[in-house]
Amino acid sequence: RYFQDTIVDDFRPKVFNYHHYVIHRSLERITSYLPCTHILYDQLVGSLGADLNYFHTKYCNEMLMEEANDVLNSDKISLLKQKSIVSLGGYCNEIEQGQKYEKFTFIYNHRLDGYKNWKDTFALFDQLHTEGYDFQVVLTAGDKDNINTINKKPYTIVKSFTRHNDYLKELSKCHANTINSRHETFCISIAESIMNDQIVVLPNRCTFPELVGKHYPYFFDNMEQQLAILREI
Repeated sequence: RYFQDTIVDDFRPKVFNYHHYVIHRSLERITSYLPCTHILYDQLVGSLGADLNYFHTKYCNEMLMEEANDVLNSDKISLLKQKSIVSLGGYCNEIEQGQKYEKFTFIYNHRLDGYKNWKDTFALFDQLHTEGYDFQVVLTAGDKDNINTINKKPYTIVKSFTRHNDYLKELSKCHANTINSRHETFCISIAESIMNDQIVVLPNRCTFPELVGKHYPYFFDNMEQQLAILREI
């Protein structure tokens, strides 16, 4: 049955588009989530059709708009901007603190996926171990094959949790977190570490300046700087 658009708009459900993930050119060749053109177009058309597009970070919104500028005309770009808001998200309550490990402990609560550049991170851990630093790394996420690779390292402890509260308790025992990711829309794992007052050693890119502020002292621009910071902490 046909209804006039004005009538339909009065009672139809409103569409809230929560952009927790954005297909973007920065994913190309570094992850299994290749930015297939049809999925990218679906993302843009879906955003235009939504009543409201919500982004946790400005960086996430900028990634979508970068792709939109290559595909949409100026009128549609303007419409997409009108339908979009950015509000920095995360935990609204503090995470309960637990007693820290006696040994200095990094939490690695990130996926072992290509765009996370996890091999770079563990190459630095290998270097620290070779230099004689006494530390451990608790790994709480990843796929089976890569976990088996990481589990062979002498400084690594692999843990699996069925309840999120148990994971948060483990997280609270650790001292620091570091990542080498080149694509993020928020990064909840870093936000969780921030809520635990951990030192987070971060690349000066993606969403991280929004999470910790532009003048955060533990930013790095390359792996040499990152290694120097890890030695220091």
